[in-house]
Amino acid sequence: MLIKYELEVSCRCPVDGLPDKYQVTIETSETICVEEIIEKASELKDLTMFQEELTQNLHRSFNCSVSTFGYHSGVKTSVYT
Repeated sequence: MLIKYELEVSCRCPVDGLPDKYQVTIETSETICVEEIIEKASELKDLTMFQEELTQNLHRSFNCSVSTFGYHSGVKTSVYT
């Protein structure tokens, strides 16, 4: 069984300090309580980090595949674990 969770997560850009929003996909064969995902997203919203760090952070937190998509200066960036 494959389970896919999709949500929007934001954190602050280390370059300009503005909030960046990312489309996140979490894929796993194990059930993750949605409340845990929401709590983690809430913890990240005020932190300053690059998209790559955000993706790694979520990957480590849930021990599963994570993909993030976002735009930086008009360039779409995708990061996968």
